[in-house]
Amino acid sequence: MERGGFRRMVEKNYIRYLKVIFAFGLFCFCSLSELASKEVETILFKEKGELAQKWDKLFTDHTLINFTYKNQPLSGFGLLGINSKGDYFLFSPVEKKIMQFDKTGNFIRFIGSIGQGPGEYQGITNSFFDGADNLYLYDAPILAISIFTYPDYQFSKQIHLKSTANKIFINDEGHFITFSIFNVSNLLKKYDQSGRILGETFKPEDERLSLAMARFNRGGLANIPGTGFLFVYPDKYYIYLYDYNLTLKKIFKPSHFSKFYPKAESFPQDLAPNEFSFEHTKWWDKFLHPGDIFFFKDGFFLVTVCESKGRFGKNYINLHDLNGVTYARGLEIPHEGEINCIQGDYVYILEQERFIGQDEFVPTRLHRYRFSLPER
Repeated sequence: MERGGFRRMVEKNYIRYLKVIFAFGLFCFCSLSELASKEVETILFKEKGELAQKWDKLFTDHTLINFTYKNQPLSGFGLLGINSKGDYFLFSPVEKKIMQFDKTGNFIRFIGSIGQGPGEYQGITNSFFDGADNLYLYDAPILAISIFTYPDYQFSKQIHLKSTANKIFINDEGHFITFSIFNVSNLLKKYDQSGRILGETFKPEDERLSLAMARFNRGGLANIPGTGFLFVYPDKYYIYLYDYNLTLKKIFKPSHFSKFYPKAESFPQDLAPNEFSFEHTKWWDKFLHPGDIFFFKDGFFLVTVCESKGRFGKNYINLHDLNGVTYARGLEIPHEGEINCIQGDYVYILEQERFIGQDEFVPTRLHRYRFSLPER
């Protein structure tokens, strides 16, 4: 399903460090946030009016964004993010560097390089910006965050974490919130700027299932500025709302599970959860999976639901608001792509390079759509 060079690099790094990550994940901690469960509000998703049936009902003004370097189109890249000025930050597996482009697709500069020294990186799997447009790169092999400061994006410092992070963001207080699907307990952690753990929470209900799902790298975080964050875990279609102290405030869930409100099937007893085989893939391919989560302004959030058929499959979205109202369910993402990021009113879809038939080659392409607010 994920076919680009950048995604293959990410998968390679995760597999390479899987044993190390599992070792980190075997530590058990007491979760203070779970003790506040009596105050948790449960909200059932509800539909209001007719659901959007087509992509262009909610997403309009399609723009294809092309990037060129040395007068040649760039392909095989991964989109790391977009700063508030509209600059794009890509990783090129050919150049083996991060590349910055302006909003029209013109190359600006390289940022760092592959290596083990200051300002170098080994395997970037996450990236994000703070309010000052500083760039943060999470280097999975060494469990560290490297900071490159705006406007020239020169290397500033490196922060080492105590555990891996599938997803990560920096909140309004300057703290890092991380999600690691590789841990057996306390998948959510909060760090300060020195890398010290300030809190942790969320122990999966089924340890064997959690270990089995780890290699598929699903689940996500979405920051709600000034409020907290949304979290989706791939075992079932529950959306958790936490404050920045890692206190669980709300759980959004469907009245019953279905194709686009999925729940993982029980992991087979005859399979080892920390191994991988064709039988593991067969089990995973039987059902859809909550993939990632994104927050829009005005209280809307988007959840991706992913179909897996080996390396191929379709991706869908569900659109909700913080009142639990659903506006779209099972809306197929176009271009056989995945939603990579959301910036302002825009959704960005990365279409991976691929062959159609035997002769036609489709290069990596970035598609942008404007989110049109549905009527409430």
